[in-house]
Amino acid sequence: MRCRLAGILLANMLGATAVGCGDPTFSTPTVPTGLLTVLSRSVDGKYVARPEAAFVYSADGPSGDSRSTVDTCQVGDYDPRIRTPEQLDAGDSIVFIAGTDTTILRPANRFGITVYAADPQDVDFVPGTAVSFAIPGGGGFPAAEISSLTPPVLSALTPIPGQPSLTEPLTLTWGPVGDDSSRVEVILLYAAQGSLDFDQQVICDWRDDGSGTVRPELLGGWAVSEIRRIEVTRYRTQRHVLGDAVLYLLTTFDSVPPVAP
Repeated sequence: MRCRLAGILLANMLGATAVGCGDPTFSTPTVPTGLLTVLSRSVDGKYVARPEAAFVYSADGPSGDSRSTVDTCQVGDYDPRIRTPEQLDAGDSIVFIAGTDTTILRPANRFGITVYAADPQDVDFVPGTAVSFAIPGGGGFPAAEISSLTPPVLSALTPIPGQPSLTEPLTLTWGPVGDDSSRVEVILLYAAQGSLDFDQQVICDWRDDGSGTVRPELLGGWAVSEIRRIEVTRYRTQRHVLGDAVLYLLTTFDSVPPVAP
């Protein structure tokens, strides 16, 4: 199971009883759960977002909270495989509103999973905009609405070296500083020695206060790898309980900074 933010949330939705950077175990999913995502980024000098929604049975719904005050940083396996969930009908289409713009999301197949998506998938977007989803409801999920502010652009980040010190902590700073409703996730993906593709990662999830520290003992595999990638995400979450159902909204601003010398 993918151990980045969205992957951890998906693992939780699918019934993971031990979520982390390894192989989670799964319980029987029984909770109707809606996962709504707005993933924004910069493309060719402009900002775009990809709004999508999936409705499945989960163990107890996603539990990630962008208002958490706990900072975490760990190293572990990276596995991009996705376990196919039992899916639910939430209606013919979903209305997505960003600022004054309205987009209709309709069912589409993504890697064997049916999601509600735009066509084309990306829409023009201004990070920091308020967004909302209106769900008509269907045979498996009730009618509902949810809204949130999206995260602003993460415009500055300390360069992350490919050869960091293995005796001193790696301190990263970013800007502008966020608030108590957002968090920052930094992932260092790499291939272990002898591997030809990503299979390990350092994943850090921090309060959006402008600074985070990676312990040196977590960086040994990253430092010796010849295949590396950095992924940085600022995110906000909203979670609503609707009777027996759970609705969860994740909004992000994503970037892929280069590995520094």
